[in-house]
Amino acid sequence: HTTGFQATCPRYSKTSKRPGEAFVDDTDLWLTSTSSSSNGTLITSMQKVAQLWERLLFASGGALAIQKCFYYLVDWCWDHNGFPVLSSNITSSDTQLVMTSGRSTSTHTIPRVDNNIGRRTLGVRLSPDGSFEDEFSHRQQQALKWIHNISIAPLSREETYTAYCTMWRPSFEFPLPVTSFTKKQCKTLQRVFTGPFLAKMGIPRTTSRALVFAPYQYSGFSIADTWVQQGLQHLHFLLGHLSYKDEVGNLLQINIDTLQLIIGLPDPPLTYSLTHISTLAPPSWVATSWQFLNDLKGTLKFNNPWYFPLDRENDCNLMTQVLERLIDTTSPLLTRPELKKFNLCRLYLQVITLSDITTSSGREIDINFWKGNRSS
Repeated sequence: HTTGFQATCPRYSKTSKRPGEAFVDDTDLWLTSTSSSSNGTLITSMQKVAQLWERLLFASGGALAIQKCFYYLVDWCWDHNGFPVLSSNITSSDTQLVMTSGRSTSTHTIPRVDNNIGRRTLGVRLSPDGSFEDEFSHRQQQALKWIHNISIAPLSREETYTAYCTMWRPSFEFPLPVTSFTKKQCKTLQRVFTGPFLAKMGIPRTTSRALVFAPYQYSGFSIADTWVQQGLQHLHFLLGHLSYKDEVGNLLQINIDTLQLIIGLPDPPLTYSLTHISTLAPPSWVATSWQFLNDLKGTLKFNNPWYFPLDRENDCNLMTQVLERLIDTTSPLLTRPELKKFNLCRLYLQVITLSDITTSSGREIDINFWKGNRSS
């Protein structure tokens, strides 16, 4: 096993290695399996790493809040449609992770949390599978509580607007740079607080949302749209770190390059429309940013883009050819579910271009690929 986490760029030899993350009193430790060892062996190794961390803290005058500790086991499996998903089954037969704390010799069992459950970390409920259902539920409850308090508070219209700008927006928009709320989730959150805030400000609830969300310079009320604010903060975060080329920017570039490899098209993600290939992009932070950019009919340009090369004369990109069958407006030869299945087969075979699956003469498809066997 390898202590820490390593992300490898599919087009460069460089990698990003992280033993863990720590900020004040929030710490994440990672352990990666480099072999086909069992989950029980991995949990036992993680126990040793976690116990070492606890001992180092105690020896240096600190202490681990053992009752707040938990762990995830990021393990892949296949759903009934043959799609790869993170395992979320926890059984009583799973190996337990136990630790001691301080001078006590009694052991504490550290609970394992499902990969689809988000636990609060630095104010945001993150889950390994990339979903934000728990964060979404929390923000809904936060909005309902705020609306209740605002409705009974003896505030004038001006004071209500001041409270909205100085208290509500900063607290509500704090997690948006890292969340991946869908447009539907953002609209749901928006409905909870926009109408009551408008009413408290003396503005009719039925006021056109174009006017409500418009900035001051266009005579609007400058009420923030959640989907827009999340998208803008994503782009600010993305462009800033990619330009600065720091560790976060390096991880983002690895994420973008990996997404390009998953989709299989020759051009980098974010540089073209997402409309016809949205089913190919797995839910992720980059995919959410791309969806927002697509709504704006915008694209990004990279200084050093990665393009898949063609190896032969008359060679072609497989996904480009298949996509043309889908977007043929006269008589589409392919449906979106079929496009997704084709791409999963391509990923399994680890091929990108037509020349990857043909014989050396280029005249016919290699029989091994017809049978679904990867090239040796």
